[in-house]
Amino acid sequence: MLGFRIGYAADGSVTAQSDGRGVTITPKTVRITNSSLGLDVDDIPGVSDVPVPVCTAQFLPEQLRVRSLRVTSVAATVRITADELPLNEAGLRTTGRC
Repeated sequence: MLGFRIGYAADGSVTAQSDGRGVTITPKTVRITNSSLGLDVDDIPGVSDVPVPVCTAQFLPEQLRVRSLRVTSVAATVRITADELPLNEAGLRTTGRC
């Protein structure tokens, strides 16, 4: 913004999308981390409670689906499933689409 870098930190939830092709991040609280600019994040509309869909399929073999996520302050656990996954180079290199 106007040549200034604005850092922020967000707390919220991350859930697997029902089709398994992505995750949805929903920030609950957002705060500016470089307060020397004197910005108040509460004045920016649409920052908190606005779900942000993120495609994960483009990074995984085509047959894999993200089924669940569990994120804590020390670890993240992701459960990924596949009905059929060819365990050859072509099957592992072909990524999904969103």
